[in-house]
Amino acid sequence: MATQHLDLDEQEQLATLKHFWDQYGRIVMAVLTVLALSYAGWIAWNTWQAGLEQKSAVRFDEMNRAVALNDISKIDLVFADMKDQFGATSYTSQAALLDARMNYEKGNVNAAKAALQWLVDSSAEAAYKDVARLRLGGVLIEAKQYDDAIKLLSADISKPFVALAADRIGDAYSLQNKTEEAKSQYLKAYAGLPATDEYRKMIDVKLARMGVTAKDAP
Repeated sequence: MATQHLDLDEQEQLATLKHFWDQYGRIVMAVLTVLALSYAGWIAWNTWQAGLEQKSAVRFDEMNRAVALNDISKIDLVFADMKDQFGATSYTSQAALLDARMNYEKGNVNAAKAALQWLVDSSAEAAYKDVARLRLGGVLIEAKQYDDAIKLLSADISKPFVALAADRIGDAYSLQNKTEEAKSQYLKAYAGLPATDEYRKMIDVKLARMGVTAKDAP
C-alpha cells in the first residue's frame, strides 16, 4: 500500500484527514454546494437585472420621443407597459415622474395622481419614492385635500427630503388657517435646509407674513 512508504507522522496525518472527511465530508460538500449555487444565483440575478435595466432604458427612450411629440396617449401606453414588465427598474421610476408631469400639464390630474401614487407604493428606491411624495403632496394641496397631503408627507421620509416635506405640510396648515402648526413646520423646514440654499428665502417670506423671523428657527 502507498501508506507503507510514509513515515509515522505522515500516516497519522493521513489517518486524521480520512477520519475528518468520513465524519464531516458530506457537510462540507453540502455547504460548498450551497455557496456555489448562491454565487451562481447572485450572478444570474445581476445579469437578469442588468437585462431588465437595458430593456427598460429602450422603452424610456421611446417615452421621451412621445414626450417630444406631446403624445399623451403614447406616453401612458409606454408607462403602463413599463410598469408591467420592468416595475422594479430605475427607468420605470423616472417614467412614472414623467408620466405624472405630462398628465398634470394636460389637466389630467387623476392620471397624474395615479402615476405618483404608484411610485410611492412601488418604488424600491427611497429617493424616487420621496420625490413622488412631495409632488403628490403638492397636487393634493391644490385639490384642497389638506389632511391627505399632511398624512402623506408625514410618512417615513428620508433625511434629504424632510425639510421640503415640512414646507409643504406648512402650506397645508396655512391654507387651513392653522397658523401655529404652519409656523412650526416652516421653522422646521428653514432649519433643515443649508444656509446657502436659495429655497430658504421662500420659506423666510412665508414666515415673515406670519410675523416670524428666521432667527426663531431651532
